[in-house]
Amino acid sequence: MASTEAPPHSGAEESSKALGQLEEVYEARRGASPEALRALYASAATECLKLGISALERLHVQDLESGTMAFITWQERAREDSQITAFKKAVGQFKKLLTPEQKEVLGDFLMNVRLTCIKDPFERWDAIAEEINKVWPKDLDAVEAIRRQRR
Repeated sequence: MASTEAPPHSGAEESSKALGQLEEVYEARRGASPEALRALYASAATECLKLGISALERLHVQDLESGTMAFITWQERAREDSQITAFKKAVGQFKKLLTPEQKEVLGDFLMNVRLTCIKDPFERWDAIAEEINKVWPKDLDAVEAIRRQRR
C-alpha cells in the first residue's frame, strides 16, 4: 500500500537530529548557568517550530506528531526549569522571521499543539456530574425533576 505522505524533508531530518542532541544537553543541564538554560530552551523551541512547520507544509503526519509532542514536552520542561519566558521569547522571535504564508502555517501548528494538550475536554463536566449524582435521588430522572419544579 503506497503512503499518501510526502517523504521526509532534509530540514525535518536536521530538526529531528538537533532535537536529539538537545535531549542530551537537557539530561546534563543540572548546574548550568541561566544563560545556558535560556539558550537550550530557545534552541528547542526553534527546532520544534521548524519541524512542525515543515511537516505541515509537506503534509507529513508523522513529523507533525513528532514536532507537536516535542514542542509540548519542551514547553513543559521550560516551565519546570523556570525558563518559559525564554521559550516563549524564542517562539516570538522565530515568528518575526517568517513570511506571511509561513506565519499562517505556524498558527496552524500552534493550534495543533493547543488541541493536543487537551487531555479530556469533558473532565470538568464529568466532575460536576459526579457531584450531582452524590445527592440526586436514584429514582428521579431530570425530566421528572423539572416537571416537579414547575408545579
